[in-house]
Formats: sequence, C-alpha cells, structure tokens
Amino acid sequence: MLKKRVITGLNFALILLMTITLFMTGCSYYATFSKKAFDCSLEYPRSWEVTPVWEHTDLICVRILGPVESEEETSVKVFLNIWLHPEGSAEQYAEYRLNSVMSSYSQERNFQLIRQETTQLDGCSGYLVEYVHEQISSESLLPSGEYPYDTFRTIIITIPRNNVVYEVYISASQNDWNACEKDIQHILDTFKWK
Repeated sequence: MLKKRVITGLNFALILLMTITLFMTGCSYYATFSKKAFDCSLEYPRSWEVTPVWEHTDLICVRILGPVESEEETSVKVFLNIWLHPEGSAEQYAEYRLNSVMSSYSQERNFQLIRQETTQLDGCSGYLVEYVHEQISSESLLPSGEYPYDTFRTIIITIPRNNVVYEVYISASQNDWNACEKDIQHILDTFKWK
C-alpha cells in the first residue's frame, strides 16, 4: 500500500513538473519571426499580429502589428522589408532608400529629426534615422472642422547585406511608442542574421 502511494505521489509530482514546464515554454511573452524568404529572425510580443509575407518582383515584405486596437487601427507597426534588386550596389541603395524616405517625411507637419547615424544590426553595418512628425490620426472631423493630428515616432534602419537591402521600419503614435518602448527595443535587440 505504501509503495503504491509513493508511486502515485511521484507520478503526480512528475505530471505537475511537466505541466509547469509546458506552461512556461508555451506561454512565453515573445514569439520568434523567422521565414525562409528572410535571412534573419527577430522576437516580437506573442499577442501582436503577423501578416502574410508579401512578395513582389523587387520586394519581400512582412508587417508585425500590435497591439491591435480595431480592424482599422494598430498602435505599433513594424515593417521588415527586403529590397531584392537594388540599383547599383546594395550600399548605395540602402543610403538612397533612407534619403528618399527622409526627403518625403521631412515635409510633414512638425517634423523633427531625432537622430541620423550609422548603426549595426547583429554585426552588420547600415544606416538609422529616427524622427517625429504629426499626421492625421482620424478621418473624423473635430467640432472645429479640422482633422485631428497626432505625433508619430519612427525608426528606419537600412542594412546592405549579400547584395540586397534589409529595411526595418518601426512606427507608432508617440503615446503608443511610450507604452511599447520595451517591446520595440526588444525587437531590435533580438534581430539576428541566420
């Protein structure tokens, strides 16, 4: 009888330990994005949404959106783009891509450049720009008859690698950026080349 109780107790302890282990590994706060078309991976909050990979003749793109507030709005947008057919060298195209984005956004309302510098993602050198600007936050007019504006913050990183250009584009309203800043930094910190 005592032997049967000891075995039952051990079985219970073993089942409890396996359940806790499965719960801890299966309920990690972060998930890993890694697809064959991309030569990199990164971690993002598990509750965020990943859209299907979109491929065009010169671009592979995926969006990681989160947290989703409604069907029309998301508070943080992370785009991972790979430009497959750059004109000239990948280095020149990475610089061109960043400059073209900067020239279009610098005309936005209350544009402010936070930083523009060379950077590295997992040991590969590239370019980073970070800025804030105001944009219309809703299609609904205010009582004054004007559209509501919100301040948005954006980081764009372009990395030339293996004769293609990788672009990481992260954008959110300033309030959402503040709320998700640790997650945004985690995405950048966990970016790894395969």
